[in-house]
Amino acid sequence: MDWNDLGKVVGPILINNAPTIGGILGGFIPIPGGSAIGTQAGQILANVFGTENDPAAIANAIQNDPNAAARITAAETEAAAKWPALAQMATEMFKSNASQAEQINATMRQELTTGQPWWAWRNVYGYSVGIETAMFSQILAYGIVFDAKVMANISAAFSFLITWYTLRFSLLGYIHNQATQEKIAAVTGQQPEGIVKSAIKAIKGK
Repeated sequence: MDWNDLGKVVGPILINNAPTIGGILGGFIPIPGGSAIGTQAGQILANVFGTENDPAAIANAIQNDPNAAARITAAETEAAAKWPALAQMATEMFKSNASQAEQINATMRQELTTGQPWWAWRNVYGYSVGIETAMFSQILAYGIVFDAKVMANISAAFSFLITWYTLRFSLLGYIHNQATQEKIAAVTGQQPEGIVKSAIKAIKGK
């Protein structure tokens, strides 16, 4: 593990509690000689956590120390005093990110207030599933009542139809669930989970 890996593992913790150190180790502050300064930022963290100046050791300490927040705050105070210009840059970046997040949330709330137009792709997909299902039901009824050949063709394609409509309705269910999560996100400010993350969480049971 190197300093960039440390930023990836505990970057969100550092950015929220120590924007200067988090910005350096996460690579969010574009500075020449970042590797050398990253080593120095790591040393500050190592000192407050009482570990060796090693990314893996520091990451483990941050993740397992119950007093991690207080120690990170102390490290940030030292880093801000050591690199005041970087601290100012990190503060401005943090404010900018917070402002952008608030604008995104405001946009989502506005969309919920005004509603989506009927031609929005998710609505169109739902309409297509409904229309397709209704038409297939009519064809099926016609085959059962009036035309044995039509029914025979449907029976021959039964395996395909099962797979096709399983996929269609599964995607429809996912779209509905995603829309619900976006509504929750608009209220809470929490980003909705994607299908991959949702699947991983379901597998892990968390």
